[in-house]
Amino acid sequence: MMFGWDMEEGRTLARGEAKGVGGRLTTWPAPNLRLLNSTLAQSDAGIVPLTRDSWRRAVLQRLAAISWSGVSADVRPFLEREQEMANREDVMALLAGT
Repeated sequence: MMFGWDMEEGRTLARGEAKGVGGRLTTWPAPNLRLLNSTLAQSDAGIVPLTRDSWRRAVLQRLAAISWSGVSADVRPFLEREQEMANREDVMALLAGT
């Protein structure tokens, strides 16, 4: 099962290999911008393509505008343990790189 991307080693990390604090990632891996922009264009032809410099800001803005309880309800069925569910503040801090 893929857990994250190791930028230094250029490979996928398994759940037990996460680099970070307490087995959790300390940075958010960059998305495949070509795939992401293609997908976004399919749903909104007028959307401005995301760049390496703009994707984090766009995701943070979207994350701030949505219901975290809705996110939790969508994600929880896929978690092995409920304590794996991150809170909004932690996710936003990862995205912001803080």
